[in-house]
Amino acid sequence: MSDDVFPGAKPITFRVKCRTDPDGKVHTHPVTVATNWSIDTGHDFKLERIATALVGGEPLPCVELADRTIPAVHDWWLAVTRTAEFGLRRCLTGWQVKKPVRGCGCESRVWPDVCDAGEHLRDPAHWAGARGVSPTKVAIVRDAMKEALGKWPIMSGPPAGLSSIVEHSDDAVTLWQAGVGEAWARNVHDRVAPQMLLTGLTYLEVAGGRVDLDWLSQFGSLTPYITYWAAHNWGSYDRTHPRARKKWLDAGFSEGVIEKILRGPYAPSDVLAFAEQAHTDADFAAQYLGGWLQTGTRPPLRRLAALLALPNSMREAPTKAMLGEVRRALAMAIAGLWQGDLALVIAATGSPSAATAMLTRDLSEARALLEHLDRSEPHADGLAPSAETEQPPQDESE
Repeated sequence: MSDDVFPGAKPITFRVKCRTDPDGKVHTHPVTVATNWSIDTGHDFKLERIATALVGGEPLPCVELADRTIPAVHDWWLAVTRTAEFGLRRCLTGWQVKKPVRGCGCESRVWPDVCDAGEHLRDPAHWAGARGVSPTKVAIVRDAMKEALGKWPIMSGPPAGLSSIVEHSDDAVTLWQAGVGEAWARNVHDRVAPQMLLTGLTYLEVAGGRVDLDWLSQFGSLTPYITYWAAHNWGSYDRTHPRARKKWLDAGFSEGVIEKILRGPYAPSDVLAFAEQAHTDADFAAQYLGGWLQTGTRPPLRRLAALLALPNSMREAPTKAMLGEVRRALAMAIAGLWQGDLALVIAATGSPSAATAMLTRDLSEARALLEHLDRSEPHADGLAPSAETEQPPQDESE
């Protein structure tokens, strides 16, 4: 972001009250703010800083003006012109200030609406607190500069350039109110999807979540929604497996099921082979296997394919709550039945109550059921051995 934006093409001069004479009287004199935001008060700041350090107490007015007040006005100006770095970060329940100011009220505040959070960063009092100066002093200097200028050259709405790179015109308004500037958004657009308009939410995900633009660009030739989906779900797994998410898309899986299966042990080819063996579609297969991963178990795929063929079997994996319900009901009676087999019995019988009834009658009935699921040839269906092998030690216990 540019940090040299100035409200005008020439320096701004205004008058301030000052107290630097030995007699302690208050005088007024001109102050000039240059276009690089440095100031000239006619004083020797070096000597005044030394004097302040020796005497102690509050800094002299013009030293405070140079070191705190003008920088606070500068910070405010960068925020209202949207040339500052985006100052918000996305959290679980909304938006927070990246660099909160002690005593400002934004230290622990979460805004559900990003536009309200952006408005906070355009409050001069926030920047006064950040620089450790009175909001009143900042207001006085800001008003003096405004009077010298005639008015602050502040845009009331988004520039046309911002509107030209978003999918909907309303998105540009939201981005502008949130604090997103045209130059930053243009850089994101050109790097991620130069041939496509992005949604406003995609820009916000990048701004508030620090999404890797090089990673996101692999989705930039697809659709605006998929690009947003990728940005929204970007996380540590994507950093370590940068091509995995795109491979699932390329294999024909929908966005909704990819999240359920992405971090598991299966490759897209495993799930497609399972879908063929189980005579179901790819998305259902991915969702089904993802559900089994949530139980903390990974039964061999041939067992799961046989399971789906049973007339009373569940069409989704049993939950951990179901497993707990059966274990509590039977206690030691099924101590020798490990978690994966218990989950298969629940799924095969259709409910925890049916599984409990079977296991109460005779464990041999459950053993027979499990043997039935094993009767298919291990790899006749083309499933990869890595996807076929169960690993009981990795199961989660109740």
